Amino acid sequence: MLLHFIATLALYSTLSFSSAASADLCKIGNKVEAYNITWYSATVVEIGTGDRAGFCKLKKSDYPYPSWINSNDLRIPKTAANTPAASAAPPIAKYSCGVFLSGNYTFTQSVILNKDGTYKPSVGAAGRYKYDAATKKIEFDGGNLKDLFGRYEAENHQIFRLTSKADAAKSVHDQDWRSQICSPQK
Repeated sequence: MLLHFIATLALYSTLSFSSAASADLCKIGNKVEAYNITWYSATVVEIGTGDRAGFCKLKKSDYPYPSWINSNDLRIPKTAANTPAASAAPPIAKYSCGVFLSGNYTFTQSVILNKDGTYKPSVGAAGRYKYDAATKKIEFDGGNLKDLFGRYEAENHQIFRLTSKADAAKSVHDQDWRSQICSPQK
């Protein structure tokens, strides 16, 4: 839980929330999206008071226990009209990748995705990549990333999560915890 909180704080520099609009979302029964490492769908089941003022208790459909989330970390659920197209490929860019260890963001490497389908990591050999719009996965062939895949999240600041192919059978939640977060550099 602490790691989720620290991860959220570290990402505040790239996220913008309207506290008034977010507080309006915190009403019992509202369907919302909440941010905790990644955006997820949930239903508001309780509104915080006292020490929990400004927080909402949310229930995820795929998780048995509700949790308290700051109302600033809520948004209106995405719809087909306001979500980037599934076919939108990851930007051709240099990505900065890192992980959260002991509560601190730790840079691991940078990765450049080139227009010609090649990639170049800052550590190790280059190789080729291919993006599958249907699965939103970046498959790496050869080079230093050959044992990894990327899961592209266009709606989450165009990041991709660099994950071990050995973790592909694990839940998305487990993959998120075990992956490097790669953000495009502007």
